[in-house]
Amino acid sequence: EMLRSLVGSEMCIRDSIVSLPSNYYKVLLRTKSGSTGKAIKDCSADELISIGFWVEHKSYGQDIPRSICTKVADIEAKTGFTFFPQVSASVKQQNNPTQWGIN
Repeated sequence: EMLRSLVGSEMCIRDSIVSLPSNYYKVLLRTKSGSTGKAIKDCSADELISIGFWVEHKSYGQDIPRSICTKVADIEAKTGFTFFPQVSASVKQQNNPTQWGIN
């Protein structure tokens, strides 16, 4: 049921019906410093930052709008997938676009 909500419409390509997604997503995780030299699983929650992007299937122009920025936990809830299973839930609750250079 969750994945069905991602399908926005259908299109005929070479006599085949193909589902077109209504949304795309991306989830990112990194260390705050960018170079701890440690594996993610060895980092504390205070050393990590995360963000998710939930994108409608449309054009947004040149700049990334803050409106597509969300929590990794929100994308997990929408998709039913678990991302970064060894990472604390508190890290997945972050949504700070400024940390990622998005103003």
